[in-house]
Amino acid sequence: MSGNDIDIYLQTLILELKELWYDGVLTFDASSKETFCMRATLLWIISDFLGLGNLSGWNIYTRLACPSCNYDAMEFCLRHGKKNCYMGHRRFLPHNHNFRKDKEHFDGCIKTRAAPITPPGTVILNIDVILGKNVDSLGKKRRMIEAQKNQWRKCSIFFKLPYWKHLFYVTISI
Repeated sequence: MSGNDIDIYLQTLILELKELWYDGVLTFDASSKETFCMRATLLWIISDFLGLGNLSGWNIYTRLACPSCNYDAMEFCLRHGKKNCYMGHRRFLPHNHNFRKDKEHFDGCIKTRAAPITPPGTVILNIDVILGKNVDSLGKKRRMIEAQKNQWRKCSIFFKLPYWKHLFYVTISI
């Protein structure tokens, strides 16, 4: 499993995406029988939850693992499965939505909390990237404490794209 090292494998993709952004590529249009300079951009990435952690750098192994809630997550541990789940996502609905008041069909609570603020890409840019599996000499307990302080394990390689920090950073299990 590549983990944080996925960025090494993505370097060639990033170079090609930069070329498509800055220079473009001469492309033949079969319908008009002409060539043109094609430019392209990557708008979003879709992956499973584990892929989200590897690609974005968001730490998915702490009590704040819900990427939609960021630092305002509400963790709930399942009694028998001992798995973490994240509740309270009705707060993303409009404030006057009927589901916010529906105690019977949900968890028995009325949701009055506002949706959390999405961090801008510039916040994520200040994170140091550490590649390699054995670079961390800290013990497991200390690593967990450090992870609680900083939910971002790395700054994703996608931030090397000139436009990535301006895209709206939203994670809905991407």
